[in-house]
Amino acid sequence: MGRIDEALAAAQAIDTSSLSADELQGVAWVRGITLYSKGQFAQAAVQFEKPTGNPKFKYAESLNRLLIVSLARAGQTEEADHDFDDWVRRYHPSVEVAASILDKMGLGTQ
Repeated sequence: MGRIDEALAAAQAIDTSSLSADELQGVAWVRGITLYSKGQFAQAAVQFEKPTGNPKFKYAESLNRLLIVSLARAGQTEEADHDFDDWVRRYHPSVEVAASILDKMGLGTQ
């Protein structure tokens, strides 16, 4: 609702020392979303990478999309390309969805 700085501060303040693995993934997701919203793509990618290894994570597919875009926008194009290929193999997105991700990566057709 436009209060990204407050959301980021709240997410960063979460004490993760006693959280379960699933809860840690949720915290990483929230932190990643707030960092992404602020345009801090390299930091967002670090957060998004934490839960991507768990395909049972509720938001795994959309998290992978955000990771790919974050990596591309942070200038980590090789990693973004690799993760894009992996995402396509894993989730079989429609052509429209894949084109949307390529567009957000800055690689869409002009």
